[in-house]
Amino acid sequence: MGDACLNFVAHIWKPNVCRDCARTKESHLISKISTPSQRLAGPIENAPPESKRNKQKVSKSGRKKRRDDEYRFIRLVERNIQALIDQSDLKDEEIRKLKLEQNKLVHYYQTLEKALADELEYRERRELQKQHILTISQQTPSYWGPNAFTEPYREIVISRQSKEFHMINNLINSTISRHGNQYGTVHGRDPTEFVIKQIKRIQNARLWHEYCFKKDSIISRNNGQLSNCGNSIYLETTPILTPLLDKRANEYWLFHGSNPVNIPDLLQVGYDPRVSNLFGLFGGGFYLAENSSKSNQYIPCPGCGNNARLKRIECSCRNQDQFVFSIILYRVVLGDVHIALRYDKEKYCEGPDRNGQRVRVRRPPMKTNSPDLYDSVMGESIENGGTYIRHREFVLYDKGQAYPEYVIDFQRSANNPRPSVDMKRLHEECNHFLKHTFRSAPE
Repeated sequence: MGDACLNFVAHIWKPNVCRDCARTKESHLISKISTPSQRLAGPIENAPPESKRNKQKVSKSGRKKRRDDEYRFIRLVERNIQALIDQSDLKDEEIRKLKLEQNKLVHYYQTLEKALADELEYRERRELQKQHILTISQQTPSYWGPNAFTEPYREIVISRQSKEFHMINNLINSTISRHGNQYGTVHGRDPTEFVIKQIKRIQNARLWHEYCFKKDSIISRNNGQLSNCGNSIYLETTPILTPLLDKRANEYWLFHGSNPVNIPDLLQVGYDPRVSNLFGLFGGGFYLAENSSKSNQYIPCPGCGNNARLKRIECSCRNQDQFVFSIILYRVVLGDVHIALRYDKEKYCEGPDRNGQRVRVRRPPMKTNSPDLYDSVMGESIENGGTYIRHREFVLYDKGQAYPEYVIDFQRSANNPRPSVDMKRLHEECNHFLKHTFRSAPE
């Protein structure tokens, strides 16, 4: 059967085959048993020594070749296994990246879904607001005449012979009071009369619509019950000097005096409490008065720029009684007004102490036992039971709460004593004019 190896060495991949002779385990054992008998069958010396050595060499070279083949096979298998491992790692990395991308897509989808929901909600809210705005009455006063807004902005000069001119003239002169200081004076004396030179009615479409919207929102916020609230009842017992135009919103005419350089912006753009003086008695707000003479104190002399509050310098001009000044008569929605009887500087002006600094007040006080704020503030005069100021002040903190209806050009005079005025009768005349004056043609 040929030469057989003396010991059976199992193949690493084929355990039943000998690694050295490539025979099965059973054949290997048979060969091992039969080999001595073969040697006994014939004399050893008859076998040529050279032939035997050649067979041994061939057997050794075959075994070496088989080992090399096995090593190459093992290395090949190892490389294939490593390649499979690498592929597995790559697949795991790809799976990880895919999962990361999937998470990103899910997050992006959720973001888009939320943005879409927010957009739909915003559009729905805007649509409701538009529908609400359309239901707000933006009807202009009947005495403005039809087609009041054929132009976005108009200034209508009021005829001196009209009831409207007579009414405004009486209103501005009947609310003059004595102040006893150097502000708004004529040669150091309080004016007793304002000589009206011209009255202009302002018809500003944008400001009027803003005002109507603000008025409607205040009425709605107070559930249409303003006339029954305590502050409205207080104003009935101690009435404001100027007429009540609409009791549903506590709407009044009130005066505002200002530097003439600010008047064009006030008429065309509107007032802005955000840029107001923070050091006023009631903080940063828009200030108005029931006394025309009080608002007059805030109008500087056109000659020297003095003779006004915040200036603290008297006027030295010789022709003071010849200067023409301008004051604005506003429609004002006071709403639920806070009555400040006892003046508290920290409450109304400086605010609470935060980290060693005073925070200036820029809004009305909060209502008692409620998170809501009042709509405005009225500083009560000493005459009506207040503790600090001589004449009432009215302060607004929101834009759009007042509309500049009239600009009144006048001269100050201290020559004629102020005649006594029946304020109740004047209010009746104003209300009659407001309710029963209709213009059939545009001015």
